[in-house]
Amino acid sequence: MIIKYQLTFEDLMSLQKDLIENTKYHKKRRKFLLIYTEILAFFYGFTSILYFLPRTIPFAIFCSIAVAVGILFAILLRPLLKKMYLPIAMRQGRYFLKKNSSWPRNVTLNLHEAGIDWNSDDGKLNRTLKLAWESIEKVNEDENHIYLYYQKSEALIIPKNIRVLSLTEQNEFKQLIRNHLNISL
Repeated sequence: MIIKYQLTFEDLMSLQKDLIENTKYHKKRRKFLLIYTEILAFFYGFTSILYFLPRTIPFAIFCSIAVAVGILFAILLRPLLKKMYLPIAMRQGRYFLKKNSSWPRNVTLNLHEAGIDWNSDDGKLNRTLKLAWESIEKVNEDENHIYLYYQKSEALIIPKNIRVLSLTEQNEFKQLIRNHLNISL
C-alpha cells in the first residue's frame, strides 16, 4: 500500500509534544525544573518577609514566619510551576525547528509485508528510510497522528486522516498497522 501526504511543521511540533510528554529525558528534566523553581519560589517568599515584615518581633518568630511564607509560596505556585515545562520546551523546540525552512515535505509511505519504506522530499533534500516491522520499538498516538518510534527520539509521523485515501483505503491502512504492530487504532 502506497500513501502520499504532506508533512507540515505542525506535524513535527506534535511529535515534539509527544516526545516531551513521554520520554525519560524530559520527565527527568521536568522534575529538575520543578524542584529548582520551587526552591526559587521558597526563597522569594522567604526574602519578601525579610524586607517587608517589621523586625520588632522576636528573632525566632520572625524566622518561623519567613520560613512559613516561603513554604506557602512554594506550595501555592506548584500547580503553575508544573504546567510551565511543556510550553517552555515547545517554544524552544519551535525556535530551533523554525530555522529549517524545508516545510512542508512531500512524504511517500510504502507499507508492505516486510516493513515500511519512507521517503521524504522537500525540494532540496530527499531522505529515504527502510524499516522492518520488528524495528518499530514503540507506537504512540494522539488525536491526529500515529508515531512509529524506531529509536528513542526518532519516529515516523503518520496522519490518522489522510485526505488522499478513500474510506476503504484508510481501513486497509489501519488493519495493516494493527496486524503488524498489535495496536488498536
